Amino acid sequence: MSYSIRYQVLPVSKDVFEGEDIEQIQEEFFEDNLVESADDYGYSYCAFKAQDIELNEEIKFVLFQFAGKIVASALLVDVDLYDEPDDEGYVGEYVFNADTVATFDPVSQEELKTFFPKIEAFGEKAQLLDGAGFSEFVKFLTPRLHNIPEDEFTPVEWIAEQLAVMDEEDDEK
Repeated sequence: MSYSIRYQVLPVSKDVFEGEDIEQIQEEFFEDNLVESADDYGYSYCAFKAQDIELNEEIKFVLFQFAGKIVASALLVDVDLYDEPDDEGYVGEYVFNADTVATFDPVSQEELKTFFPKIEAFGEKAQLLDGAGFSEFVKFLTPRLHNIPEDEFTPVEWIAEQLAVMDEEDDEK
């Protein structure tokens, strides 16, 4: 089986982060929660109440949008659905490769549009991006990073490595 990569913008739920600013979300949620709480396999989990991302033989490089800006990114490798909603109404978890969680100076929609010209206005819904401008976008982000040293921010390599792992796991089945 061959996996592919998709690029997606995912809005961060307003109700969960009500009253918090971008810096708080970057530090407390992305850097502390997602990075520091990785399991033994290097995966972090983010519960959701409504599934906005489908994975069909692919992984996704997710750009997180909050308050009209892109504030973080990570490589999504799986979606785990619960058999039934939990007590708080969550219906599943997104599974991210914790080593790929990056925070950076917020990126406006206008800035993002220079790399992904077909992007639609930011809103409540997730949207797919054309990956053609991805390499240039990575170069743009690199000097803006907060939690990853510039020489360790290698999303193109992360994607290739994750695709190889997924193909290898599939071959073992």
